[in-house]
Amino acid sequence: MKYEKDNGWLGGLKEALNAVEDLPSAQTERKWIPVTEALPEEDLDVLVTVRFDGNKDVPPSVYVETGCYMDDNWISDSDEYKVSPRRHHVIAWMLLPEPWKEGE
Repeated sequence: MKYEKDNGWLGGLKEALNAVEDLPSAQTERKWIPVTEALPEEDLDVLVTVRFDGNKDVPPSVYVETGCYMDDNWISDSDEYKVSPRRHHVIAWMLLPEPWKEGE
């Protein structure tokens, strides 16, 4: 919804609302956000892209899982363990979609 311009104080409010409306929203667009650009709120479940460096038995790979960022560490929701910074590196995250609701 675009608000018409107004010369009074209401005009400034309308311009601000239009500017906010034009901002990209990670919630609605669900775009991957590199961890070098931003981190999620603490203790918020998100999707994470993890780069695994590999070891002598397992080749390097990239995978997606759910996790959260807490106390300067990434926590894996699947096993509730800290993502090992030696071999596993969270490289991007995105907000989870809203849960499915019956009748949709």
